[in-house]
Amino acid sequence: MKEFIKNLCTRYDLHDIDLLVIKNNQVIVEMLYSNPNIAINPLKRDDLYRIASISKIFVGIAIMQLKEQNKLSLDDNIEKYIEFSLRNPNFPNDIITIKHLLTHTSSLLDTETNFVPYPQHSKELFKAEGKYYNEKMFSKFKPGETFIYYNTGFHLLAMIIEVVSQMRFDRYMKTYILGPLSMDGSFNATDEDTISHIRPLFRKINGVWVPQCDQDIKIHNYDLYELGSNGSLFSPQGGLRSNAKELSKLMLDLLSSNSVLLTNKSLNEMYQTHYLDQHRMLLDKNGFYRHSGLVFNIINNQCVNKPLKKMNYTLVGHCGLAYGFHGMFFFDKENQNGFIFNITGEGKQMSSYKGHYSQYFSFQEELLTYIDEHIFSHQS
Repeated sequence: MKEFIKNLCTRYDLHDIDLLVIKNNQVIVEMLYSNPNIAINPLKRDDLYRIASISKIFVGIAIMQLKEQNKLSLDDNIEKYIEFSLRNPNFPNDIITIKHLLTHTSSLLDTETNFVPYPQHSKELFKAEGKYYNEKMFSKFKPGETFIYYNTGFHLLAMIIEVVSQMRFDRYMKTYILGPLSMDGSFNATDEDTISHIRPLFRKINGVWVPQCDQDIKIHNYDLYELGSNGSLFSPQGGLRSNAKELSKLMLDLLSSNSVLLTNKSLNEMYQTHYLDQHRMLLDKNGFYRHSGLVFNIINNQCVNKPLKKMNYTLVGHCGLAYGFHGMFFFDKENQNGFIFNITGEGKQMSSYKGHYSQYFSFQEELLTYIDEHIFSHQS
C-alpha cells in the first residue's frame, strides 16, 4: 500500500497524507507520507492540524449528549436559547429548530461573512441592524423543506451548547468528548497542550507552498467572554485541531456497542436518514449530502453520488475541505470497518482533482477503491 500512497501523493502533488484504516474494529493501517519534493519538515505523528468540517461530528455528539440529559429537544425553537429572534423573513411563522441546523435544512444561507470577531456578539450577523447582517442569508425555501449546507448553523449550535451546559464551547468539548476518548487536540488552538503541536495547512501558489492557516496563531484573553454570545469564536463548523490517529479514537468508539459518549439509541438516531433527496437541488451544487442523518452523511449503493462505483455496504461519516485540507472520516458500522484519509495541502487547482465518476475528488475515489478492493473485500 505504501507504493500506492506514494504514487497518489506525487501524482496529485499533495503535501502530506495521513491515513488510517480500521477492519473488524482493529486498526490495520496507520500511515504518514510527506511529499518528498517539499523542503519542509515531514508530518509527524503528534502533529495537529485543522480538520475542517469533520469537526461537525463533535458538535452533533454534544447536542445529543444534552438531549440525553433532557436539557433540550431537537424540535426546540432555537430562539429558546439565543438572545435574539431568528427566522427566515420569507416565512415569519415558521420556526427554525435544532434539528434543522443539524440536518442543514434551516433555510438559511452562508454569506461572505460568517465569523464575528471577539468580543463582538453573534447577533451582529443575524439581526437586521447588525454590523455583518446580509439579507442574502435567507433562502426562498421553508425551514425543513430542502437541504442547503450551512456552516454558520454550527455557530448557532455552539451558542446553544454553551447556554444549556453553562460551559464555554471548547471546554465542553474537552471535558465531555475529547477527554473521555483520551483524544489530544482542541477547538482552541491556543490550548497549552495543543499549540506546540499545530501544523499549518498549505496550498501551492505560483509554484510555492504557502501556509493557509495556523501559521501565526494569536493568543486572546477570553476571561470576559460571555457564554452564548459568540458561536463563531472557536470555529465549531471546522476548527478542531486533530489528526488521523486521534480521530480513530472517536471512530473506534462509534464502531463499538458500548460508546462512552452516547447511548446506542442516540447514535442510531444520528445514523438514520433524516433528509433524502435524489434530485440535485439548485443550492446543492456539489451533491455531497443529499442523504444525511443528524450531522452524518450516509453513502450507500442507492446514492447518486458516491466515491465507489459499486457498494455492498453503507458508510456513515463526514468530509472536510478548507485551506488546502481534504479529509474523509467514514465507517461501516455493520462490518466494523472504517477509514480516515486526510490531506494537509493541495498542490494543484481544484479542477485538477475532479472526480472520475462522482463529485468526490479523484484521489479520494482512487484511495477508497483501493481500500475496498484490497482491504475491506479481502478475506483475512
